[in-house]
Amino acid sequence: MNKINIFKGICALVCAAALCACNKYADYDYFDRSATITDIYLQQTSVSVEKRSTASITYWPIPANADLTKIVWTTSDPSIATVSEWGNITGVSAGTAVLTASADGITKTVNVTVLGNPDPTVPIPAPFAVWTFDDTDDPAKGEGSAAPLGLMGDIKSISGPEAGDNAVHIAHGIDNYINVVHGIPFTAGKDYVEDWSMVLVFRYYDLGQYKCLFQTWFPDGSGHGGTDGDLFINKSEAFGCGTYFGPALTNGQWYILIFSRQGSKDGGTMNSWINAVQYHDNFVNTDIKYSLPSHFAISLDEDGEDYPIDVAELRVYDHALTPEEAYAINFEYLKY
Repeated sequence: MNKINIFKGICALVCAAALCACNKYADYDYFDRSATITDIYLQQTSVSVEKRSTASITYWPIPANADLTKIVWTTSDPSIATVSEWGNITGVSAGTAVLTASADGITKTVNVTVLGNPDPTVPIPAPFAVWTFDDTDDPAKGEGSAAPLGLMGDIKSISGPEAGDNAVHIAHGIDNYINVVHGIPFTAGKDYVEDWSMVLVFRYYDLGQYKCLFQTWFPDGSGHGGTDGDLFINKSEAFGCGTYFGPALTNGQWYILIFSRQGSKDGGTMNSWINAVQYHDNFVNTDIKYSLPSHFAISLDEDGEDYPIDVAELRVYDHALTPEEAYAINFEYLKY
């Protein structure tokens, strides 16, 4: 059963810089309700969003202590894109629309392009290995020839994102993680894989803590060593490692992470998408990190920055997914 049908609903992503806007009623006493808004600051004047996905506009009034709730958002064409009262955009159908923010006689606009369905000529790539966690008697087993996962420490079966599906909950702590022996052949002349990809369906809980999604090079007796995870959700719910990106995520929401890495260890690039929103765009990494030894770990950070996550599905690919393939996975195969 394809558990990702849950994502047929709209997946809300909220920009970290706009958290004040998204929670604009909480600090209402801060506003000077008598202040006239003389301008509206927009961080974006054009936005692209996929159909059935969302994006957020970062904005605030000038002066900054003016009443933010006076800013009213409208759309020129709700059949193309809608906008909420706090500036969250939802792509409805392919096309363009203009969003307008208005207050005290001031108007500012944002041009929105909604991307359509994926190119039907792009085939949906077959994964190299898949683990669904659906068998509560043996949640570690893979599909087909995939090797069983190593469920290390405090990991338990839980209900998944859709009725009838299951997932696993990984507790906090360096002894609790999933060890993934992926089976992808090493790059010629190397003891690791340079080009590979992963799809991870996950959610997280703890606010104000780091949640490590995966770590490739961790001490395992093979001579490889490392103490830091590869990609995290940070304390502000942004995504990345070292450099963090918005839109911010929301705890308790199921997400689809697509990660793709290619190239040599000293000049490789990576791409990542969460619910069809791209976070890393040919991001250059200049060390062996993100390349793939014989196995890797889900939710392991040897510095202890691995607060609990749930995992509902894991897939690995023996090549770097193209943006077109990632798009096809999101909108056709995963069908959120």
